[in-house]
Amino acid sequence: MKSLTILAILILTSCSSQKVAISVETWKPYCGGAKPTPEIAKGIRTPFSNEKVAIYQMSDDLKTFSFDKWIELDSEGKWSGSLKPGTYEIYRADKMLSFEEIEKKYRLPDNENYKFIGEEKLKIWKATPDFSMEVKEKTEAKVELKEKCFVGLNPCMEYVGPKPK
Repeated sequence: MKSLTILAILILTSCSSQKVAISVETWKPYCGGAKPTPEIAKGIRTPFSNEKVAIYQMSDDLKTFSFDKWIELDSEGKWSGSLKPGTYEIYRADKMLSFEEIEKKYRLPDNENYKFIGEEKLKIWKATPDFSMEVKEKTEAKVELKEKCFVGLNPCMEYVGPKPK
């Protein structure tokens, strides 16, 4: 009986939620121009402040991911809370928008410096998680969103203009 009680406690604690800390920041590369300082040449990191991200958890059959919850990052791009043990994917909120909403928010008219990336690339962008993580005992995750030169995190446009020297 005693071993059955210990087994039940182990099962219950292994299924309980684990403490998780997530930190999200953007990284903007040095994109040319005046000779940079060594610090500027490394790029600039800033917190992904006050943004929402969607958390998806892998199903028990390990075949699909399903929506778990929205979390809101604080002014330093951080969130802490509890998640059940398992595999998770994180998507920023813009990836949950419809194609029409994304285009309305981000698409600029094509011109000599910028062009639309196309529907196929946009579909791939929407389907690709920004980060994946395994939640076990006390998990800490650092997520880095990489900006592109001259367009930042705009998923619709790419810069095709002249490159600074």
